[in-house]
Amino acid sequence: MSTVHGASGAASSSGRTFLNDHRRWVALAVAVLVAALVVGTVQLVRSRQSAPAPAPGQQAVVPPVTASASPTATAAPTPTPSPTLDPEVAAILKAHADANAAGLHAAAIPDPNDPLLVQTMTYIAFSDLKKNLIVHRAEGIVIKGDRQLLHPQVIAMTLTTATVVDCEFSTEVPYSLATGEPIAGASATQPGAFFASTSYFVMVDGVFKLSRVKSEINACSG
Repeated sequence: MSTVHGASGAASSSGRTFLNDHRRWVALAVAVLVAALVVGTVQLVRSRQSAPAPAPGQQAVVPPVTASASPTATAAPTPTPSPTLDPEVAAILKAHADANAAGLHAAAIPDPNDPLLVQTMTYIAFSDLKKNLIVHRAEGIVIKGDRQLLHPQVIAMTLTTATVVDCEFSTEVPYSLATGEPIAGASATQPGAFFASTSYFVMVDGVFKLSRVKSEINACSG
């Protein structure tokens, strides 16, 4: 009996030894696998970090990125084009600009008989300006500079009349023809001054012409 018991105990001991050895081998294999994964990951990271930068003119390869759900960006609104001026309004504004240019042209000579005045103004407006030009010519005075029409707007219009308001910026200065020097106090127009103007137009032979003007200095700004 004792012999059989001893053999059984030896067998049990041998089984336990085998199980322990098996566990050791399994643990060793897992450790080796983990180490291999760590080494492989480190090498992959190093290879990416040491990868050469793309040459000039070449586009770097970027892995695709899955778009996450996000609000759709609002497209910038398309600028609304400026409305086309009504032909009649455009004609009135052109008459306004032409009359201004005619006055500057005549004052720079000076010439009270400048044909541009008759083309752009009625007798009333032309006669008032003509009086000033006659005085300037007699005294040897010319007007140099410009008068910019900053914000012309047609505020009233019929088939034969129109009213235009504007803010005008004047750099007009009177000069002596004899000396070529500015004349102080020779004109009410001040250099670098703003004028709020109201211009009245009437239809003459199918064309709008300036009939009269009211202006106030420093009553507007650009």
